[in-house]
Amino acid sequence: MNAAPNAGAVEELKAILDGINAGTDKNELIGRLYRVELRGGVEEAALLSMIASVRGWRAILAGRPKPERSRPALHVVSNDDEGDDSHNGDGPGIDRPDGLPEGWSDPEGWRCAASGIWRLAKDPISLDLTWKKVLDTPIWIGSTWHEVKEHTSDLLARKTVLSQLCWPGGSETVGREVLMVANRLQELSGAGAPVSSANAKRAVEWLEVSEKHNARCVPSRPLIRRVGWIETSEGLVFQTATGPYQLYADKGFVGLADALRPAGTWDRWLAMARKVAHLPVPALALAASVASCMIDILDADPFVLDMHIETSKGKTSALYWAASAWGRPGHKSAYTPGWSDTQTSTERTAAFLYSLPMCMDDTMRMPEARRGEISDTVYSWGDGKGKGRGGITGKQESARWSSILISTGEASLSTMCGTAAGGMNMRILPVNEVPFDSHENAVAMKKLRDYGHLGPRVAAWALANRDTLAERHGQAQAAWARDLGGSAAANRVGGYLATVQAGIKALAAQGVPLPEWSVMRDLMLRVGRAALVSADIQEQAFQAVQAWVASQPHRVYGKNDGAVPVYDNNGRIIPRNETPPANGWIGRVMPDGGVALVVSTLKEQMAKMGFSLADALPKWREKGRAEEKLAKLGGVSARLLWLHGLDWSQRLDADCETNATPPEDDGDPF
Repeated sequence: MNAAPNAGAVEELKAILDGINAGTDKNELIGRLYRVELRGGVEEAALLSMIASVRGWRAILAGRPKPERSRPALHVVSNDDEGDDSHNGDGPGIDRPDGLPEGWSDPEGWRCAASGIWRLAKDPISLDLTWKKVLDTPIWIGSTWHEVKEHTSDLLARKTVLSQLCWPGGSETVGREVLMVANRLQELSGAGAPVSSANAKRAVEWLEVSEKHNARCVPSRPLIRRVGWIETSEGLVFQTATGPYQLYADKGFVGLADALRPAGTWDRWLAMARKVAHLPVPALALAASVASCMIDILDADPFVLDMHIETSKGKTSALYWAASAWGRPGHKSAYTPGWSDTQTSTERTAAFLYSLPMCMDDTMRMPEARRGEISDTVYSWGDGKGKGRGGITGKQESARWSSILISTGEASLSTMCGTAAGGMNMRILPVNEVPFDSHENAVAMKKLRDYGHLGPRVAAWALANRDTLAERHGQAQAAWARDLGGSAAANRVGGYLATVQAGIKALAAQGVPLPEWSVMRDLMLRVGRAALVSADIQEQAFQAVQAWVASQPHRVYGKNDGAVPVYDNNGRIIPRNETPPANGWIGRVMPDGGVALVVSTLKEQMAKMGFSLADALPKWREKGRAEEKLAKLGGVSARLLWLHGLDWSQRLDADCETNATPPEDDGDPF
């Protein structure tokens, strides 16, 4: 508790000070000073400090009797904390530095003055209270930013994340922890802050006490650590790199946040859209990109769109076109990274983007030794959360997202993984069609200078229609599932197609030109059927074997024996060749159709491709696709596995034909 003020003592000290300045007899003034009954109040201490500053009076004060009553409980600072006596002058004065927050007041025992930061402390000689300068230049916290917490409006529950350190003529915004640790604070000297290793400790003490004392008057603004949807007490809000809240891009996301800032104009982006409006694959990729921000509103599941085709066919250009809805595309952009990133980095980026699509280019960038991470990433993507990981402070919170991953590569994701994983493939929509019909349009996609305008428009549209979108998505999912066969797998894939369809509807609402719906629907049916085939492991294994055999015609005996005529470019039958190939026969063409393969060779090759012959054979026999057969191979009888329907065209069998006549369109529920 502070001592009660002694008005008589204060007035007497003022009179003594006036007498000193007027040249009154010194002995008389000393006698009066010794007779003053002091209680240790702040005003008394200030006057005593002013008297002590007069030449010759410090020693006189040191010899006067000490007050019997207790002084206020003020912290006694060390010589290091006090500052240099030569800086004391006439005390802090009353001038304030410009720029202090409105309503600012100094904590008791401190003063933020134009001349610096002062502190009231006991004189080490006289033990009297006196003002000491602890910082030569005033510094203060001008504003703070608090993290937006979902489902709360309690200001006290909001954690201060950033603080603005101010000083005359400058300021720097940093994490609050920087201002509260001396060796971190002194690093701001490089930004012009008046702090150093000599005064950082005193500066931290001042900032801590002044921040707490002025918590109500220092402006505090909201910020958020990620983009995408966030549920606040004020409702559902869509955060972008430019608002509505301040985006705090920490831990390596500064470049990504910069890439998400719009550039160019909406009209110029639309002009580019008109040039590729007739192309269904880029339209599909763009629809998936904008549909990503509707996953939560549609109550849909995250999934992966896998665009895979041989090199130089425009798949990367299609990825950049999809990415342009939200940010800057390009091989140097943080928004379109390659698959070379680690799984941990990918999960953290997905959590930062949250509702925005993740655009990852070229699976071949993934080192072969780490390709198992591809399947882990795809699995976790469908769950919308990353792996739980431990740290020095305990288990870390898992990264979470609600979005679509758009990937490109020469080979499909399942092929890159080198494993037969039906569960993984059920999280993928595979697209194996040429995106662009001209090199000119493909190149233009890699040189986009207008981007970031479409995505926020779609988010606003989705929010305005949120009351009906989930129901319409369910209706579309049921329709797609029926068209794909009505199985549980078809229902899941139908959900992905319904999400893309919602994206198409959103694009149309923004005036984005698109191919005819019938063209888009046919493409989506092909993609959906391909997804079901890839999820059927034994069907996938049969196709992989078919592709392998087709790539080894010189090792298939009887391919040109007349049973299956093979013609040259002039239409003449190529003569029969019975000379064994250098690597040996893998099988022979059967007169009744199909190819019979050497079991041991087939088993070894399937293992390399990630399949098991023992697992696949019962299913193949059940469908009438395989039977054991004794046949001639290079003039020698051998027991082979006869695979019916295996031919050289690499077509799917009739029961999974992807170019079948599509069912009738029941209409667009969107």
